[in-house]
Amino acid sequence: MNSVSPREQRLIERAFEAFAPRKRPTKRFLASFGPAQAAALADLAPRDLVGPRAPRTARAGGSYSLVDEDLLYFTTTDGCLYYMPAVIARCIEDHEAADLLVDSLEDWFRCYPFYLFTGSAADWPRMIEECYQINSVRFWLMVGKRWRDRLAMMRQMTVAERDVLVAFYSYLEDTYDYGVQSERTRRSAKALLAGRGLLDVLLLRSNDECIELVEVIRALETDFPHGFPAHETAPIRNALLDLAAGKRSPQKTLGW
Repeated sequence: MNSVSPREQRLIERAFEAFAPRKRPTKRFLASFGPAQAAALADLAPRDLVGPRAPRTARAGGSYSLVDEDLLYFTTTDGCLYYMPAVIARCIEDHEAADLLVDSLEDWFRCYPFYLFTGSAADWPRMIEECYQINSVRFWLMVGKRWRDRLAMMRQMTVAERDVLVAFYSYLEDTYDYGVQSERTRRSAKALLAGRGLLDVLLLRSNDECIELVEVIRALETDFPHGFPAHETAPIRNALLDLAAGKRSPQKTLGW
């Protein structure tokens, strides 16, 4: 486990304070969650799960932290928010050992779709054909179940909870440089959690970029109708058109 700096310790404490009002949910785990891990977590509070004396569990021939990416993917929304301060704390305390958890939390609310890509969004339909990144683009453009699940989670979060996640992403920005995809992912997540407008969340800088993205969405609707059905893409497409025409405030959100 890494030694923790004063800044890191303050962020950990802030995370536990922000989420402290949350009571242990009646239903924390999905049916697919490992029964042994669920049993090990049964009587432990989030604070008990991190730090040098945190209990560990034996799985697949090794000893592992009870705080891993399963707490994001195989818990209910209430369960995920209940354990979130422990997830944040472990990402800070044991960044190298918890690298998969760090990656998962970094991409939890937003994820720029193409690794190391710095070109125009106009290339996305072609790149989907080449790399089959359709699910990543769907999530970025706020389409599909994954996006709806994250939006529902954010609507349950308090301002303090959102703010501490913004601080966590800022900490990652200051501490770990993973390249353009992570930089764009973090900036977008921070804008989203801070309740900023659509332009900031999509990292758009001009009316021309709004129109370009509208054309990309139309191409995706034509080329991948099952992935980008028009009735699902219409809200963001129409919002971008209104922004470009000056009919919508740049600060207005799409429900977050």
